[in-house]
Amino acid sequence: MSRREVLRGAGALAGLTWGGVRVPRPRPTGGPRPRRCDELWSLPLPEPTSLRPVLAGGRVYVGVREEFLALDAGTGRRVWQQPLPRTTRGGWTAVAAGHVALMHWHSSGGKPKRPLTYLRILDPPAGTVRWEQRVYRTRSASQRRVGVFGAHAVTTICTGPDAYRVSAYRLADGTRDWSSGRHALPGGPPAPGPARLLLAAVPEGRTAVLLDLATGRPSWVRRDLALTERGAAVDLGTHLFATTRPAAVPTAAAVPAVTRLDAATGATGWQVGFGGAAVDVLAAAGGQVHIGVRGQGLHTRDAGTGGPRWHWPLPPGDLSLEQLAVGAGRVCVLSAPPGGRPATLHILDATTGAPCAAPFPDVHQGIAADDATLVFQTDDPQTGATRLLAVALA
Repeated sequence: MSRREVLRGAGALAGLTWGGVRVPRPRPTGGPRPRRCDELWSLPLPEPTSLRPVLAGGRVYVGVREEFLALDAGTGRRVWQQPLPRTTRGGWTAVAAGHVALMHWHSSGGKPKRPLTYLRILDPPAGTVRWEQRVYRTRSASQRRVGVFGAHAVTTICTGPDAYRVSAYRLADGTRDWSSGRHALPGGPPAPGPARLLLAAVPEGRTAVLLDLATGRPSWVRRDLALTERGAAVDLGTHLFATTRPAAVPTAAAVPAVTRLDAATGATGWQVGFGGAAVDVLAAAGGQVHIGVRGQGLHTRDAGTGGPRWHWPLPPGDLSLEQLAVGAGRVCVLSAPPGGRPATLHILDATTGAPCAAPFPDVHQGIAADDATLVFQTDDPQTGATRLLAVALA
């Protein structure tokens, strides 16, 4: 009997335990049961990694305990590795423009122990460290993010309640061109525009502003529009998409909406709300904007007009959508019940919203996709141990 047949039989029994781990009953999807995606490889993990996997250029980049690894996306073969400090507490990875930016933080080891935040730039083919330097030292820093845009690595660090610091470092030598404590990027990594611009928010009222990455100066400001806490922006061509609210309305009474902004002028192209429900996740690709709405599911809109394309409702018992990844004509989304985990991974057709594969249960946050492969962290149904699993999308 094959492993796939064993798993299928186990999932059909509601009360079965296997190796002391309860095997959940697969959720019904309606209609013909979609096939399971072909598994390519898996990598055992000692625990769910806080350095979420990134998939780029046929490589998977992931942190595992005291190592930062580059894996072949097709086979899982280790290409290179870089050591991490033994006291590493977390990290964030971005890959673009022929650079791997690794932002990691660890305890200083002193008394009191203070987290030290470092930025490391590596060469993707060989893993050679081009430069590394400390970028922040504070007790309260959180929501650390890094993005690679043009000639800069841009870091964002939450330094306190409604206080953020955004900094731009030259990829070539680590020179910091500018740093600002007046801009915030809560909810996600920096989002570039077509001219290497950065959508940000000013803490005083969270006014929407677009920054020039070369200088850190605003290109335009929208004082009537504010980003929400989950307001990370995405770009598509000459437009930006962000979760916003009216800047003049108190936060508790504000009704969130997704807004399309002209990258050159900041003008609103269209705006759509969802009855006051919060927006969990946002992604744009292939002329569409995918919007995960709390308690409702995934709404997909036309990027040009804002008109509805399709809607995928949340499965019974789930409340929120935790993460989106788009690739190979698929939309991969995590849905979770109240309290977060365990989450379920769903693979949908990007054109119709129809399920393309049976859902994967017990998935941890940290999914990545490209035009061939989907990588995510999940619990092994046989042992309960966490593993990094790669499946074929195309």
